[in-house]
Amino acid sequence: MNLERMELEEYLIADQKNKIEQLQRDLELKERALSLVTHDIRGVTQNLKWVIDSIANKEVPQELLFAMLPELKSEIKTNQRTIDHVLHWIKYAEKERELDIQTIMLHDLYNDLVERLGIAIKSKGLHVKYEGDRSLTIRTDKYLISFILMRVLENAVKYSYSEGNVRFSVANAADDTIKISVIDEGMGIENIDKLFSFDGPRFTGTEGEKGAGLSLIIVKQLCDRLGITITAVSEPVGTKFELYIPTTTN
Repeated sequence: MNLERMELEEYLIADQKNKIEQLQRDLELKERALSLVTHDIRGVTQNLKWVIDSIANKEVPQELLFAMLPELKSEIKTNQRTIDHVLHWIKYAEKERELDIQTIMLHDLYNDLVERLGIAIKSKGLHVKYEGDRSLTIRTDKYLISFILMRVLENAVKYSYSEGNVRFSVANAADDTIKISVIDEGMGIENIDKLFSFDGPRFTGTEGEKGAGLSLIIVKQLCDRLGITITAVSEPVGTKFELYIPTTTN
């Protein structure tokens, strides 16, 4: 009896230790994410302050200031998206949140994503194509899977060259999963092994699109939440993301 009690106590201690370590990792991740967002916002704020001061003091030619406005506008939009990503991540990545499981037709989801990215796709003249069975469905949290696939497809658009091809491939895979591959023919990604890490570099798209480097970190966290395996591979031309999604999420 004493031996059984000791084994139980050791198990409970180990379980509590694992939970504490996981909480510490989650807290550190959130702190680093918020720190990164704060750094980016501070940079944009400083740039705006410089522009305002320059206008007030008439230190810089007006035509130069006007030439800078598109860049500042782009930085502001980038940070707005980053803040939205972090807020959604904090809200939806919590372990305690109950998932809203729905049946989702992947072709309908694809059409919705392409429509939302319509301006970016059109501006680059990209050819985005769905490949595979249009009747395939999954049961998972609709908001989270939309967020994940939106970020992955957005990434493919960002790093594609003008008039390039982007493929959204869907197929049945082993172990009751659906495999989704998002393949572009763009500039590729260096240090791809650090892509889902804070240690990875920040990248600029083929037309100067900037990002804070948080989207794919958040994507990885949400994939873990839904039991999705996600990988990225550098192709001879471009990049391929592969997601193995359970047909039914518990």
